[in-house]
Formats: sequence, structure tokens, C-alpha cells
Amino acid sequence: MKHVFISYKREDVEFVFELEQQLKQADVDVWTDAQIQAGQNWRSKIDDALQDAFAVIVVMTPEARTSEYVTYEWAFAMGLGKPIVPLTIT
Repeated sequence: MKHVFISYKREDVEFVFELEQQLKQADVDVWTDAQIQAGQNWRSKIDDALQDAFAVIVVMTPEARTSEYVTYEWAFAMGLGKPIVPLTIT
């Protein structure tokens, strides 16, 4: 099943957890990096999850704007032609 990929900076995990719960209550399947298990190739798991996503939510905080990982995720998704929804948090 297709899902929404949530890209975020680790410091925003509490906000992301709440967002994830609200999306799940609306019957939206959600993927975050919390699903990566120890020992798995995290880059491969993220790439696969982005490819399988029907949309990407980018939680944009001042810290996320400077994160090379958050930038990688939204740029990779953009290259795949995925809809990207920036969610700005200040």
C-alpha cells in the first residue's frame, strides 16, 4: 500500500509523532525512519520508502532547512515527481 513519507529533523520527533497519529486516524498510511531497524541499510530503506510514497511531507523547521538528510529526502522525492507538502514550523 502506498504511504505518505514524513521527512523531518530528529529534534522534531514529538511533533512528527503527533502528526503521524493524526494521519493514521484519517486512514492514511505513514512511513517515518522509525521503521528502520538496527543493522538495516538506512539509505536504501529511505530510498525505497520514498519511491513507494504517494506524497512527502517535509516538516520544515530552521534546523531542518540546514539538514543535509532532510534536503536529500525532499530533493530525491522531487526527482521522482512525488508531490511534496512543506509543513513550516517556526
